[in-house]
Amino acid sequence: MKKLICAFMVTMLILVLSVAVFATSEPTTDSDIPGGSVSEPISTEPSIPEPTTPGTVTCVPGGVGLPGQTVTVIVSVGGNTPARAVQYTPVFDSTLFALESVSCLSPDSWEMADTHTFFLSTAPVNINGDLLILTLRVLESTQPGSYMVSCNLVAFADTEVALQTVAAATVVIECPHSFVQDPLVEGALASPATCTQPALYYQSCSLCGKVDTALETFAFGESLPHTFDAQVIAPEYLKDAGTCSRQQVYYLSCSSCGLCSPNVDTDFFEAKDYFGEHVYDNDCDQYCNECGRFQQAKHIAGTEWFSNGQEHWHKCITCGVNMDVQKHQPGPMSAGDRTQVCTVCQYVMDDSEDQHICSYDDQWHSNDSNHWRECECGKVANMSAHQWDNGATVTQPTADKEGLMIYTCTVCQHERKQYIPATGEPENPTDYPSLPTIPSQPTTVEKSSGANWPAIILGILLAISLIANGVLVYLLYQVSRRRPQRRRKV
Repeated sequence: MKKLICAFMVTMLILVLSVAVFATSEPTTDSDIPGGSVSEPISTEPSIPEPTTPGTVTCVPGGVGLPGQTVTVIVSVGGNTPARAVQYTPVFDSTLFALESVSCLSPDSWEMADTHTFFLSTAPVNINGDLLILTLRVLESTQPGSYMVSCNLVAFADTEVALQTVAAATVVIECPHSFVQDPLVEGALASPATCTQPALYYQSCSLCGKVDTALETFAFGESLPHTFDAQVIAPEYLKDAGTCSRQQVYYLSCSSCGLCSPNVDTDFFEAKDYFGEHVYDNDCDQYCNECGRFQQAKHIAGTEWFSNGQEHWHKCITCGVNMDVQKHQPGPMSAGDRTQVCTVCQYVMDDSEDQHICSYDDQWHSNDSNHWRECECGKVANMSAHQWDNGATVTQPTADKEGLMIYTCTVCQHERKQYIPATGEPENPTDYPSLPTIPSQPTTVEKSSGANWPAIILGILLAISLIANGVLVYLLYQVSRRRPQRRRKV
């Protein structure tokens, strides 16, 4: 019994070691096999030959035609055995076509025996390919459309063989269009009539009714009347601009073309929530005549001075109100009398009985602000501000040196200098040298191959099974030892 247990334990140990070795080994791939991948097993079953196809006939039309013209149909053969003769029967509607001629395309040695037969006097030959060409005349009464034409063939070698017609040829007959101006044809309407023009139509064929949208359209009928029902708020329709308390009024317009209604007494409407401007007499009026709204007066002073013995002023050019009221600014007193002249408005202030008559020279006197005329007594006249021109550049500015521009008064020729700043720019203190760029090294991460988990799990299960079997054997051994002792007691 002990030997049996020992043998069993050794066997199970060998099995566990084999499983462990299998679990730690890499799975075998196709590249581990010498010579490349493992080839699939080659089937040894016999192949089934494909069935052979019988001879077939194909008809191909040679284009479209018109009534009175001819059309052609090419008859071809495929998959047929060699033949000595071929019998043909064209199939078409005799009310549409008439057979003009039949000619053999291949082979060249074939001859016509009768109306529907070609034959050979030699051995059978290959007839596959374009065999016949049928020429059909389209009857004058044939309407445009698509019609079917076919041809039945019977080949003769040792026996009679009827060939299978695959499909008939579709022969298209076109219409010799004759385009006319007919507004009653369905689909001919290009655009409906409006209040500005009548309806436009496309031309159509008088034979088949086809509408050609590429041809020039034609007008038919009359224009529609205007419909003045559109309420458009726009300056061109304004009737009454309204006020701050009264809504604006606009004329109605045509909803199709936008024409303003000529019915000025009836066709108009009030624009809801659209009011006019406040009503002021002029820009200097401060209170609206409708609602009393206050506005800041926009007085515009004139250039003429008005004066009395104590002051001078301008007047508004709109309403005449006095503006810029100032006291006189007396100039120097004359040596021969007590007369003075205001340096602003040139008003003569005289307190003596013996008045001096001033005589002003032709030379202008000036300072940086004004120019004037002077009398020998010291009085001034015609004082006014300089009127500068657009200026002239005397010296162009450079990067480190100013330029010079001179403005000249167009009245007294007084000059004013103005310096032009230099064009140079300071260096940018923030322009630092850039740091060198350190190239980055690529990092390669190698992916480790995973363990063979199915084999590991199988090894664990086998180990558990081995332990369980060992425990079972041990229990059986103990039971076998106890049974003989019970027998000795009996």
